[in-house]
Amino acid sequence: MTSTNTTTVAQMFFNCRLGRSELDRMYAVAQEGTVRTAARFTLRHDLGTFEGGSLHEVLATRSASSLSVPDAKAEWLDFTAEDEAAGRKIYIGCRSSVIGVRVSGSDAMWVYGQYARVKILLEGAGGREKKVTYINQGVYELAFFVLAASFAVSAAVGSPGWVDVLLSCVAVAGSVFFSLRKLVAVKMRRGMLRLDGELSMESGWRRMNVTDRIAMGGVVFAGVSAIAAVLALFYAI
Repeated sequence: MTSTNTTTVAQMFFNCRLGRSELDRMYAVAQEGTVRTAARFTLRHDLGTFEGGSLHEVLATRSASSLSVPDAKAEWLDFTAEDEAAGRKIYIGCRSSVIGVRVSGSDAMWVYGQYARVKILLEGAGGREKKVTYINQGVYELAFFVLAASFAVSAAVGSPGWVDVLLSCVAVAGSVFFSLRKLVAVKMRRGMLRLDGELSMESGWRRMNVTDRIAMGGVVFAGVSAIAAVLALFYAI
């Protein structure tokens, strides 16, 4: 959106994984070209609001407060920096699921340059400009499941050959593959925001909790069982 004297660029980023190091780096870049003393951080959650000139100051104020923070995921952090004389302003709003960026100013080169630099940092942290959906993968799962069922039915009422068995097994394997892919994507690519610590750099499997691992094992077991059932049906007939 542009006007006669002001250029504004705004975008939302999804699936960002930001720990303290990534946040400090992002805010350092965002403040370039503005008056650093004019930077404001506002941390909000259900029980209160904390403000300060730096993230460190805000977190220190929160720690010294008598208010407890039962769930860090409920927090959100707003950052603004500006240079009124130069007509420059940048805003970054951080939530666990989405990061909003808005840069405006009379200098279009600074606006687009700052936005591009922040965008690079967010994309490096897994950010995407479009929210990831898994509708297509769900369609693939359903398609492979229907194929497996149709081959199994045709084998039961007819005289199945190895081609029928092979296609049935491929269909089941395809359904399992897309189910696992969706499960991993949902769990591993979800956005995370940790204000006072670092995010785990371990592999996706190590970051999974016991419930997630059991779910993945259940999908694999179901797929193996389905393939075994197809083979048993072929030999029984």
